[in-house]
Order: sequence, then C-alpha cells, then structure tokens
Amino acid sequence: MLVCCGCFSPRLRLPVWGRVVDAETGTPVAGASVILDTTAYCARLPEGYSRDLPTEWTTTNHKGRFRIGRLLTVVRCVPAGWGDELIVVAAGYRGQYLHRGAGLDDEFRDIGLHPLRLHRLRYLLELQSLGRDLALVGEIGNHRSDPAVHDVARRALAAPVVPLDARGVFARDPAARFDRVVTTRLEPSWFPQDGALVIAEEGRTGILKAWTGIGTPVALPFLAEGGWSIVGASRPLHGDVDVPYLARNDELYYAADVHGWSLGIEPQSWARTPAIVGGIRAAVRLEAGLLLTLEGNGDEIGLYRHAMEYREDRLWNVIEPIGHIAASALFPGHVECMTHAAGTGIFVVDGPDGLSVYGLWVSTRAMSAEELLGELRSARPRRLSIPGAALAGEVTGCAANAGAASWGSNLSGTLYVAIRGAGIHELALNEQRVDATRFWRNAAVAALPTTFTGMAVGGGLGALFHGCGPVLYAVSGDGVVYRFLNDGTPDQRIEIESRG
Repeated sequence: MLVCCGCFSPRLRLPVWGRVVDAETGTPVAGASVILDTTAYCARLPEGYSRDLPTEWTTTNHKGRFRIGRLLTVVRCVPAGWGDELIVVAAGYRGQYLHRGAGLDDEFRDIGLHPLRLHRLRYLLELQSLGRDLALVGEIGNHRSDPAVHDVARRALAAPVVPLDARGVFARDPAARFDRVVTTRLEPSWFPQDGALVIAEEGRTGILKAWTGIGTPVALPFLAEGGWSIVGASRPLHGDVDVPYLARNDELYYAADVHGWSLGIEPQSWARTPAIVGGIRAAVRLEAGLLLTLEGNGDEIGLYRHAMEYREDRLWNVIEPIGHIAASALFPGHVECMTHAAGTGIFVVDGPDGLSVYGLWVSTRAMSAEELLGELRSARPRRLSIPGAALAGEVTGCAANAGAASWGSNLSGTLYVAIRGAGIHELALNEQRVDATRFWRNAAVAALPTTFTGMAVGGGLGALFHGCGPVLYAVSGDGVVYRFLNDGTPDQRIEIESRG
C-alpha cells in the first residue's frame, strides 16, 4: 500500500444552510454566530493523523437564516475520513453543538429541514458555563488567533444580565412551608433544564407544588389534594431521570410506566402498594431490583420487590411488599437519613461514636420472598471511613449523586448531608471511604438558611456545557426552594436583556 504524504486531496461538499429560532417563541434569532470547524483524518502508516482546516464563520440574517461551508476543500494528505463541527451561539442563549463524522454519525442531516432551536439562558450557572466553553482552546475554532473567533465569544457574552431574584432562590411561595423536595423530568429532553420538574412538599398540608427547571409553576391536580409525603426517588438502570416515591395513608405510590414520566402528573400513571409497617419516612431503590424503606419511628427497614413486567406491550414498574427487619439488626445506631447512588443504599447513622456513613448492597441470588428477607438480614453494610471529624450535629437531610464509576457494590459519587444550624456538608465517596469533605461556606451562602430539611440532586448541564456537574435543590421549612451549584455556590435566576 502506497500513501502519498505530499499529495493535495480535494473534497467537494454542499454548503450547510439552515435557520435559527428562539425555542420558546419560534421567532428568528438574528445575528447569531455560526462557526464551522472541519478536520481531515489522514491515512498514514503505521497510524493516521488529523489536520484541522481554517475555521469558517458567518452570522444569521434578519430571518435567522445562514449559509456556511466551502464547496471545495483541499488538504495536504490522503483523507480516510472527515469530521465537521457546527457551533451556533447568540447573546442570551445556550449554544448548539452539532457533529458530522466519517461514519453514520450525522447531526447535520436535518438542519435544512427543521430550524435550530436556541434556548434562553435562565441561570447564572448557564451563563458562566457558556463563558468557560467559549474560552476553551479549540472549542470554538481550530485557530484561536482568528479575530473573528474571539469576536464570537465577546458578542455572545456581551448582553446585559438582569437578576430575577436573590442568589440561591429558585422559587418562592410565601404562604408555604416546604419540608422536602424531589426532582424528576416530565419528558425526555436534550436540554436537562427544559424538561426538569422540581416538586416540593408543603409540610403542614401535604400538598405538592411543582416548577419546571426554569422556575415556571406547574399545576399538579392529582398531587394537590393534600396528605402527600415525599419519601424518595429512584433512577432506573441506564436511565437519567429520577422518579419520585410518595407516601399517603400508609401506602407507597410510585410511577408505574417505565417508558417515561410524561404523564406522571396524572392519576393513571401512578400505582400503589401498602406499607409493611406504616409511617414511611424514606425509600431507596437498590440496583438489584429491591426497594428499602425506613418506616415506623425510623427503627424498621422495609423490604419490597421492585420488578418490571409487560402489560399491553409496555413495560411497567411493580412494587410488592416482602417483609421488614429492625434497623438495629443492620446499623449500630439510629438511621438519621438514607438515600441512594447508582443502586447502593447510603445511610447516615448516629451511633455510639457519632455520625457515620454506611453503604448497603443486597444480593438477589435468592429469589423467593423468604430468601430475599434472609439476604437482607445477613447483609453487612460497609462503613465508609471519613477523614477527621467531618460530621457532627443533628442530621436534617441528605441526598447523593452517583459518580460515573458507580456500579452495584462499587460506590463513587457525592453525598450531601444537611446539619441543623451548620448548612450543607459535601462528602466525596470512593469505594469504602470518603476521600474528602467540604463544608459549603462562602459570603453568599452566609445570607441563606443554615438548616435545610430536604435536598434533591437535579439534572446537570453536562450535555450543554463542559465541566458542569449536577445542581442541588434544597428546602428549609420556609416558602423558598433554593438552588446551588455542585460546588456549593448559590445559583441565580437571570434574564438576558434584549437589545431590540
């Protein structure tokens, strides 16, 4: 095989044309910057290499239309394939990033048929993350020295920012007293915040109130009848949407439809099963197809089978009670709170030597109810080693976010623990230990409550921006739902001022 390293190879391609509109209103976005990066993947023995071609750049006209891309491209190598990256950014909007590869991966194919929908920036986190993205070397253009590329970043971040509420405040209801919170999504969405649903429990009445990820109230007729309690949430295996567990009149309610939760606010989307002991305080789903609950006075662990079955050509969740054991049979103290991360139950226990963190994973090699209950009785929770006196005081809530390496009994991720009068503590989980702890303390947090009664991890912005983890929603017994970044910084709802 001969490879001509000094040869010039041409490539003929049709230009890319399309239309950019506002995702909410459908109106054209004029002046949006459209950038096209092209890479040639060159053949050479013993291994190939790549060549970046000069970046192309244009802007949309008053109708939001654009056309970009050279008809003829010449590269000094023998290409084995080509890759194109299209980046669309506009002041006040999240960026769109599309890829066309050498194989079947082609996100360009529908650009001429359907408009590119840009979603408005709604949070300070999104604006800051967009700025970091635009500053990354090679993210916006193959040649950072190109003045046009620098101008794109300047134009996208130049619009005035108008705060809509105080730092840390996600939503308000002055007449409410929110005690617990949970997150889910109404429907699958490429943009995590657009389909997000944040549900908070009004502690005095048991009425559940909800908002979209951008803070718009959502009516929940079925869940607004009162008497409800948020007791937990689960994330299905290979899924990215938390589904709530609710309790009412000593029954456990759960979303029955596995294929989505777009109808989760309707009565027919819910199923229920009787509590084993009663007084369900918390519920977590283990990866092995089991559900654990904390019941009674917090001294009983309930065990339920969490299975799936086909009905009417659809897959449905089914939860059935199995039995219960005393919490003292597993833990040397009172279980203050429990949560989950990637199928592992995480328990914060107040024992003889203070607060400790345990991970619990139950094998399901045994399938009968009696054998499963026996597996739970013989389970040995792993106590995670915590450096120093990281936790002390009265625990008022906890939540967790699984790391990418979590799988079954292999635990990684982040645990958030709220201590009365001492804010939120962040613990980095790694197998059988806590690698590091951090107390969320900064000037902005000092103006917020120091006691949080409920927390929930919301969807991150990883699909939109680089280096963005999840956000944390928290309630403290007042009429506010708070929102924090994954580093403890209070987020802020914003609006980008229009220049038109």
